Amino acid sequence: FPKAAASYRDALTVWDHPAIHYNLALALVNLDQPLEVHEHLTAALKFGAAPLDDDKFQQAQRYLALIDRIREKIPDIVFTTDIIVGFPGETRVDFEDSIDLVKRVDFAKTFIAWFSPRPGTAAAKNMADDIPIEEKQRRFHELDSVAFKGKMKHSKSTH
Repeated sequence: FPKAAASYRDALTVWDHPAIHYNLALALVNLDQPLEVHEHLTAALKFGAAPLDDDKFQQAQRYLALIDRIREKIPDIVFTTDIIVGFPGETRVDFEDSIDLVKRVDFAKTFIAWFSPRPGTAAAKNMADDIPIEEKQRRFHELDSVAFKGKMKHSKSTH
């Protein structure tokens, strides 16, 4: 696992891709590095399901199982995440998968943004911004409504 973690860290210096973050998180779990696991799981989720192929879906299922195992050991743990909606190629099904994930994990805090390519980035050069802004805004508000319920639940339990 140390070699795998080093390889994934090297890969991230070239390409900040959610699947690389996810694989690094898996390696770090086996190296008992929970803070870094959280950091890279958060990064892996940032783009929702759209950039993940079918194999990565299976990994996402293992991610949920990992969260369950962590919650068994640390019942009061809370999770936070960043999610970008309207990522190029994101289908309605992909978006609904993101909603299901937010409901399932019950994040204490979710930062949501809609995709917008920044000049000079790989996304601006290599990805078609194919989701209309109106749809991105609708998805943002829909996901925000779901995430807000988790936030309120957690804020009540800490007071």
